[in-house]
Amino acid sequence: MTLSPFWLVIILLLPATNTALPSNLTINLFVSEALGEVTLIELLRDTKSLHNFNIIVRGMGAKDTNLAHSISRWQYRIKQAGVGKNIQINPVLFREQNINHVPAMIVVNGNTKLTAFGVTSPEWMMRQYRAGKHGNIGAYGSTLPVSEPDLLEHLLLRLKQQNWQPLQEKAQKRLQTKTLSFGAKLPTSREASSKVLKIPGHWRTPMVAVNINDRQQLKAVIPWLQQYPDALILVSSGSLQQFQKLSSLWHEHTIYIMPTELIHRFQLTTLPALMTPENLSHWRVITAAVSQFSAIDVVLWARALISMSAQSASAQETTDNPSKALCQNVPILSEKLINSVPWKELFPIRIGLAKLGSGKEPDDRANTSTGSCFCEDSAGMFHPGVTTGFWRPQRLIELTRSPGCLMALGGHKLSMVDQRRWGTLGSANIPKGLTYLHAHVYSLPLIEMLNMYTGIGGCTSDLVDFDLLNLSEVDPSWNHPELAALLSPELAAYANPAAINACTADGLAALNSQPMDNLHWCAGSWGSLYPLSGFTSTYGHFADNTSLLATRALAKIHRIGLGRKTIGEEAQCQSRITPWLPKSQYKMSMFWPEPEKQKAHWIGASAATWGMHRHPLAKDDAMYLLWQYRDCCQTVSQ
Repeated sequence: MTLSPFWLVIILLLPATNTALPSNLTINLFVSEALGEVTLIELLRDTKSLHNFNIIVRGMGAKDTNLAHSISRWQYRIKQAGVGKNIQINPVLFREQNINHVPAMIVVNGNTKLTAFGVTSPEWMMRQYRAGKHGNIGAYGSTLPVSEPDLLEHLLLRLKQQNWQPLQEKAQKRLQTKTLSFGAKLPTSREASSKVLKIPGHWRTPMVAVNINDRQQLKAVIPWLQQYPDALILVSSGSLQQFQKLSSLWHEHTIYIMPTELIHRFQLTTLPALMTPENLSHWRVITAAVSQFSAIDVVLWARALISMSAQSASAQETTDNPSKALCQNVPILSEKLINSVPWKELFPIRIGLAKLGSGKEPDDRANTSTGSCFCEDSAGMFHPGVTTGFWRPQRLIELTRSPGCLMALGGHKLSMVDQRRWGTLGSANIPKGLTYLHAHVYSLPLIEMLNMYTGIGGCTSDLVDFDLLNLSEVDPSWNHPELAALLSPELAAYANPAAINACTADGLAALNSQPMDNLHWCAGSWGSLYPLSGFTSTYGHFADNTSLLATRALAKIHRIGLGRKTIGEEAQCQSRITPWLPKSQYKMSMFWPEPEKQKAHWIGASAATWGMHRHPLAKDDAMYLLWQYRDCCQTVSQ
């Protein structure tokens, strides 16, 4: 279809400079690539001086294979026009206003609206508005059908067409061979030593640190295990299978992965090591002399492994897991991604000075006056680029009472997990008034998995697949808050009324704007982020309590070096590992048992505004989808 001369005249009526709109009015101009490049660039150029004026598009271009291509095309138009501050990709608004043909213009003043088709002149629209016209007044020029598919419908179509079974099987296969090692691998000690360290805290249980891959170390620590039957065993590395192959003597003790914080706190340099409390403020650290590994030891060790492996396999076949009935199967890679995710949270997308879509943005995002940036490559050369910022679903956190229950992996149970560590929403099993849940963190970069952002160079995620990242059952500090406090000496600075009261301000900020990153010890209205353990008060609502524990699990990911800061100008060229939780770069949406389908919430926002009803009867576990904001610099070379 060709545009009539009358419609072209209307295009030319659009003012080019310094036209002001009343502050109480917003004008939305709905456009499509069907109008042509020249017209779109002219519209961008001629509306740059208008405030409260938005250019709305429905989605990706009809020929674009992913959102990166559409972003690049809009970057070109913005560059040609000189500026474009008010562009929005907003398929929801197209749907709500029933816009199927463009151009269409709507004047909005509260609940009052004036709609006209075939026009692009805000001056003409304002004259009609001041004349008292309201509602849909029809077409005053030629229109064209919208050529872009609805972005959200396009995304949901990809979800429906995706074959998730191979991804689920890959995740299950990786789980069988996964090595959960979050501490440094220390060398074996050859000389015995003993030292006393000043380490105040309420944790008084002895601990044995050992490398279970070293048979000589395992032999050396047996006297310690017999002397201290209540000692915790901390292993520097080890696979899930290796835990199962240890003898019954070991399984009388609680076995965990050794956290990096403990290595630093107790100044460990070699293994094995025994840590025992001397008094309320001092600990003794003893290392044993371990002989070299001989050829005979290798043979004996291999035979023992074969024997224990066979026993473990037999036990696994015949043992009935008493908590199996409590392990929910919540299929993640399924149609739940279509109907349990608030996909509108993808917006807004920032390209230079343009804002594609509407929604929440971090205040600390990269915000330059020019929309340009520079990044240095490995050769020291600087490349110019355009600032880009967007939200993306990045991680999934599940909270469960059943130890070793991986709900997101088909309700699979880890047989290596100590079944004595049961979770609860409050019972006689744990101190009165406390909730305890296990936390599992998965990578779930849905946008990369759906090939929606491929091609944005440095803006792509370092995570590309569905995978288990962290398991609280093997983390002693998650299971013992006193040990978590001992390993976090900075906690003392926040254990005072002033610091605690400051969390009230963080909660209000999370409701009204965004959480306060400088109050990094707070989780808003949910309570204190510290200690980073799985215990919290039962007096809060289920949604508040599970959100707090999910936030602590996320903070733990940052603490062990698996979390990065991805907002701010310093993160545009390369995201930075940060041990502190940058709360404002995250949003959360409950995925299960009662999903948030329309919008996500900030960390610390009271469940009174989003989740008081999200606790169905007999469903006491939870899953949260984590949305992460990403600032990046899309350079020409990318």
